[in-house]
Amino acid sequence: MVCHPPVRADLVAYWPLNDGAPGTPVSDTGADDVIDDPNHGAQDAVAHGEGNDTWELDPERGVVLSTTEGSRLRAGTQDIDLSIGFTWSLWVKVARSNKTDTGADVIIGSRNGIWNKLGYDQLQRWATITGFDVADDAWHHIAVVGSTEPRVSLYIDGTLIGSDTTFHNNATTVDDVLEIGGSSRFSEDITGLMSDVAIWDEALPVSRIQDLANGGPVIPPKGFRLILE
Repeated sequence: MVCHPPVRADLVAYWPLNDGAPGTPVSDTGADDVIDDPNHGAQDAVAHGEGNDTWELDPERGVVLSTTEGSRLRAGTQDIDLSIGFTWSLWVKVARSNKTDTGADVIIGSRNGIWNKLGYDQLQRWATITGFDVADDAWHHIAVVGSTEPRVSLYIDGTLIGSDTTFHNNATTVDDVLEIGGSSRFSEDITGLMSDVAIWDEALPVSRIQDLANGGPVIPPKGFRLILE
């Protein structure tokens, strides 16, 4: 086992999604990316669509984003490249009512010719992973990890759900708008709560993903060391 330096240097975007007072519209405050990295295109998320998303005080996670149909946050580009690797990490609590919605609801996604998206029961287009369902009114930690093999893997609550190496349309690079909580192109917005959306420009090891799923902070305390197995 090898001790490595802190992982914070590769964190290129982080939206805690706790910016406003409970009950106020997200459009009043926007949602700040707290990582200032001039080498990457990720930027502040802003309210998009009808602007019905609000801030909510959750007993488990404090102030979080409350998402609604017809609204989502739109963030800057990401510069994702599988020759380097990447990780999307977030907490989400999807309402059971999403199962009766029309269309495939989107938790998070990005577009680079095709719409690469994570829904409550499938990862689609860029890579295809199924066999899960997080629309159960409970908080879940989700990590989408791209590695240099190349491979895209999905972890839920620290457990590997599946991996895909097919990469439809060879969409191994994404340099376009990231959308949080839905899609501006289609009516595929989730109803639920979201927190701590983060992007790394590397594939995080399983030990770090499990640390996040167990409540570890996105920005670790000074002196944090990551152990690779």
